[in-house]
Amino acid sequence: MKRIGIITMYHNSENYGGIAQGFALQKYIENLGYDSEIISYQHKKRKIIEKNLFAYILNHANHIHVKIYIRLKSKIAKIILEKKIAPDLQKRRDAFAKSRELARHSKEYTDQTIKDCVGKYDVYVSGSDQIWKPGIANDAYLFNFLPNDSHVISYASSTAVSEFDDDYDSFMKRSLQKYRWISVREENAQNHFRTILSKEIDLVVDPTLLLGYEYWNAVADDYQTNTKYIFAYFLGDSTKQRKIVKKIAKDYGLEIVTLPHLGKSPRLSDVSFANIDLYDVNLFQFLGLIKNSSLVVTDSFHAVVFSNMFQKSFLVFEREVVNKKDQMNGRLDTILGMFGERNRKVSDYKSACNALKMEIDYEEVHEILRVAAKESGEKLQRALEV
Repeated sequence: MKRIGIITMYHNSENYGGIAQGFALQKYIENLGYDSEIISYQHKKRKIIEKNLFAYILNHANHIHVKIYIRLKSKIAKIILEKKIAPDLQKRRDAFAKSRELARHSKEYTDQTIKDCVGKYDVYVSGSDQIWKPGIANDAYLFNFLPNDSHVISYASSTAVSEFDDDYDSFMKRSLQKYRWISVREENAQNHFRTILSKEIDLVVDPTLLLGYEYWNAVADDYQTNTKYIFAYFLGDSTKQRKIVKKIAKDYGLEIVTLPHLGKSPRLSDVSFANIDLYDVNLFQFLGLIKNSSLVVTDSFHAVVFSNMFQKSFLVFEREVVNKKDQMNGRLDTILGMFGERNRKVSDYKSACNALKMEIDYEEVHEILRVAAKESGEKLQRALEV
């Protein structure tokens, strides 16, 4: 039986989407009959040294007032809320830890020990999630520690952003030469790598879509309330977007259920936002919150994926960033375009109301999903065999 090692952003992940995509890819490959596991690699962020000091200063000066505001807001939130919500955040960390145990994974590796993986697997897979994002992509995520004749492929690896500098392109071009098959999950990444590599790059669906509705519906842990609710799942810290959600909740007579203070830090925007704040929520309970909602409102790619899976009405906002270069909407734009749902991406109350007046044709969406998942799965299977 072939041994498959998958590297992705899974080690100590505290993100439902990140855990779901890693689990899904490991499970899907296992279901194909392979001995698969996630390579538990501890990624450490590196400082990016700007070669052009003037450009660096200019770029940061352009956003200095926003950064000051964000840092001040964060500091105030920390002073006011940190001690009060500390026990709840620990419950969430515990729930994430339990969720990470769902997927089979290796012992922990670091940059110093990752070379110990040489020869351990027959096929090495750069998995999904943002492992190829500038500033994150590194030698481990691109298997640069392996001999050049190793069987290396990628499945739905993500760059997240759409702007790339020359240093990034040079590193990626050199690193990707050994890959026998390259697939990504964003159209802009597909086009970019086609250009710099002069070779075909496949666009595939997120690993969560490979497992299909039947699987996720069976494992979703039902969340029941005495009333109908909006599930508001925000990774970003936009007060404006939360105000829009509150107006919609009032219009439709719905309560708001949320997972406050995501991202490990207190957020003032989550104070007095929802009717129900939840912390002790594992991956399958997270799915249940989507499955049993009347409406999902989010800035998360995977919340959109599972809203489609469970045929829920949803709205998606752009996650607010300081610098437009850091926007990560490529994967959202790709999936919304594939399903004909671009109108679900909204920016204000008016566009949100207009979107909610239009129903989603989920019979058509699920047929598109079925075909795309089948094609993606077949491509992956062929790549594992060659």
